[in-house]
Formats: sequence, C-alpha cells, structure tokens
Amino acid sequence: MHPIQIHQSRRRALITCTITLLGLMTACSGGSSAPAPTYALGGTVSGLSASGLVLANKAQMLTVSSGAGNFSFGSILSSGTAYAVTVQTQPAGEMCSVSAGAGTAGTANIANVVVACAQQAFGLGGTVSGLTTSGLVLADGDQTVSVDVGATTFAFPVPVAKGSGYAVTVKTQPAGLACAVSKSTGMARPVRRHASSTEMPSILGRPISRMTAS
Repeated sequence: MHPIQIHQSRRRALITCTITLLGLMTACSGGSSAPAPTYALGGTVSGLSASGLVLANKAQMLTVSSGAGNFSFGSILSSGTAYAVTVQTQPAGEMCSVSAGAGTAGTANIANVVVACAQQAFGLGGTVSGLTTSGLVLADGDQTVSVDVGATTFAFPVPVAKGSGYAVTVKTQPAGLACAVSKSTGMARPVRRHASSTEMPSILGRPISRMTAS
C-alpha cells in the first residue's frame, strides 16, 4: 500500500509545481513596456504682423499669434512619422509661405521649419521646352502643378511670400521623357522682364529642358 501512496503524493507535487510555474510565466508576460519617445515639431516665423495665421500638420491645427518669432505643435512625432507643415489659413492682409516643412521624424526634435510672411507675394512660374508627352507634374513644397503637353510656360497656383524660399522639383515625369529643372531654387522677389520694364510680381526663368529618355 505504501508505494501507491508515495506515487500519488509525487503526482500532486508535480502538478503543484506546474501550476506555480505557469503562474510565474503569466505574471512576467503581463508587464507593460515603456512608451515610445516623441519629438517636437516646430520652427521659426518671420514678418508676421497680422492675426489669423493657422498652420496645419495633417489634421493638427495651430494658431500663430501676430508678432510670433517661432511656433511649435508640441511633442507629437514618433520616430519614423512623416510630417508636412502647411498654411491652413492666411493672416489678414498678408501671405505666408512654408519652406522645409515636410520630412520624416528621426530621433530628435524638428525645429528647422521656416514660415515667412509678407504683405507682398509673387507668382512662381517659368518656361518649358521639349514637352511632347503628358504626365509632367512639378512641385514646390506641398503645392503641385500639372503641365500640359506642348506647354511653354508653367505657374503654381499659390503665390510665394516675399523673402520666402522656393524649390521647384519634378514630382512626376512625363511618359517616355526625363525632365530636369534648372535655376530651381531661390528667394521670392520681383524680377525685371526687361531693363525698361517695371518690376513684375512673378518669378521667371525656370526652364525645364528635355533630356534623352532612358
């Protein structure tokens, strides 16, 4: 009889140990990890002398006060998150433009977005040559313009504030062609068409030349 009693006692001990181990495993796996760090999104503001400016980063809105020299959306970005700062609402009587407003967050705060405001704004456009197929799309920051087949000029729909930087790039190449932009960057300012003409509110001389398709 004793051997049977010993055998049953060992089985109870083994079962008890198994339950205890499972309980420990459950306790370990139920722990919470530390939240991922977040980083601030902001930059500088210049020339803002009126109220009403509202900046946007996707669905997040930020009102910027008159006379502000900087802005911040707060710590809203995780590493690897894309951001795109745009002007949602222009201030009264002024035009503001954003440069360096788009990118992807790394492991540091974003503080290099530049918002330039002025009471003057200039159209951004230029000349086109060799465009014999459709599909060309140009970009300046977050705004884009589609260029028709055979076009000899282009113009972006939103003016650029005086003193603000611009950078025209090819967002989409036309079918079977490769287009390149020259004189693509600069600061918004009046440009004379001719020595005898008055300064016009436009930016000219941004040729897009045809290259051999690869």
